[in-house]
Amino acid sequence: MKNDISHNNILNKEIKFYIIGFFISFILTIIPFILVIKKKYFYSKNFLLIVLVLSACLQILVHLKYFLHLNFSKKNYWNLIFLIFSIIVIFIIILGSVWIMWNLHHNLSNY
Repeated sequence: MKNDISHNNILNKEIKFYIIGFFISFILTIIPFILVIKKKYFYSKNFLLIVLVLSACLQILVHLKYFLHLNFSKKNYWNLIFLIFSIIVIFIIILGSVWIMWNLHHNLSNY
């Protein structure tokens, strides 16, 4: 009986955690969507770009915390190291590809 109560309590906390993450993600999606729809009425392109990038970065952090349960505890240390390593590899691939394409464009544009 006592285990059932503690299990339900833990389950309720997890559900609340997911619901909070869902609503924050929903808000971080709706705000840029509305701004893009109404951009010709109120906002400059620079402001819109800043809000879009900021919203995307915040949404990545929300997903990492609320849905992937990543934090800086010792329990998640290796998961965090793997995530940082993956981000570094992705940046190397993307920046290397852009660098190669720019060099190809620069070297072949003379012909």
